[in-house]
Amino acid sequence: MTIYGLYAQNGHRAGFWVQHRSWTNTCAQVQSIAGRQAGALEGTAPLYGSPEVRMRVFDVRSGRPMQNPPSLMPPHDRSYTRIAEPSWYDRSLDAKELADGKASDSQIPHQEVFVTAASILKAAAITSAATKANNQRLPQNAPKTDARRERRERRERREHRKSRGI
Repeated sequence: MTIYGLYAQNGHRAGFWVQHRSWTNTCAQVQSIAGRQAGALEGTAPLYGSPEVRMRVFDVRSGRPMQNPPSLMPPHDRSYTRIAEPSWYDRSLDAKELADGKASDSQIPHQEVFVTAASILKAAAITSAATKANNQRLPQNAPKTDARRERRERRERREHRKSRGI
């Protein structure tokens, strides 16, 4: 289901937890959609105009915030699923306490991730361009071509020797 659909199912409230089918050992808490923590989204379902989604991304096993989160999928991707709040999550640590510096020094600040369809498409385009450039520099079929050429040349030499009676 999409992030927007999960938000609607949650009574038009943020704060719910999600995982994506492509993520391994990663979960995220949706903080806000279109800058709102509660209230109906503007626009029509299912995309609601593709508003920005703010998430906090964590390692699902340890509860540590992820500094380099996995490649996030666009909020309108249908492979998100809602999960229960992890047992390691401490509700008392909210974003305001961390921003004001009132949280204890032992707590690691959470990195917030902003997800928009445009940012995902831009990242995908950059990745695609880099992959294309690498493929042009290192053609994958070069070793096969060299081996085939060598076999063909050996076969031609053998046939030439046979035709000359050597």
